Amino acid sequence: MALSGCMPAPVPAVAYAPAAQGLVVSGTGLEVSFGRAQPGALAAIEKLAGPVTDLSDVAGCGTVATHRDGSQSIYRNGVFVGWRDDSGRTAGRVCA
Repeated sequence: MALSGCMPAPVPAVAYAPAAQGLVVSGTGLEVSFGRAQPGALAAIEKLAGPVTDLSDVAGCGTVATHRDGSQSIYRNGVFVGWRDDSGRTAGRVCA
């Protein structure tokens, strides 16, 4: 007996990239802007980059959230301030 209703549907891949103003979702006109409060920014970015696999406080930098796809979102004083993807592209303030 198959229980196909219990399996989550696959999530389609969405292209996104760091940009001067934050993180843009390709082809949609949507973005996660720098300056957004951490809870809302983190929830939006998790929909794109996957769940947070590590959350670390980095001295002199802020809070760094590493996502399942290897990208990092950076927060300072509870505000989204920077982004780095797994290929090395960055936007905003990133940790050294």
